[in-house]
Amino acid sequence: MRTARYFDAINSARRISVPVLIGTGYSDVVCVSSSVYAAYNVIDAPKQMQVDPLSGHGGRKPNYNRAYRAFLEQHKSD
Repeated sequence: MRTARYFDAINSARRISVPVLIGTGYSDVVCVSSSVYAAYNVIDAPKQMQVDPLSGHGGRKPNYNRAYRAFLEQHKSD
């Protein structure tokens, strides 16, 4: 349990320097939305958040999937 505190996404998010698309679902009990939003808020790079309210960790994410395709198209030459 002492080591678990180092595996918070916020510790890695501060180091992101490229455009990033992040998704979350409000039913995700593995990566809870509050932690995802906290990580998102510390990113200084261009960023985009996509929410699929009814999705869990491994659930269907139609909003994210659409945003992902658009994100790749937008950044394919970067």
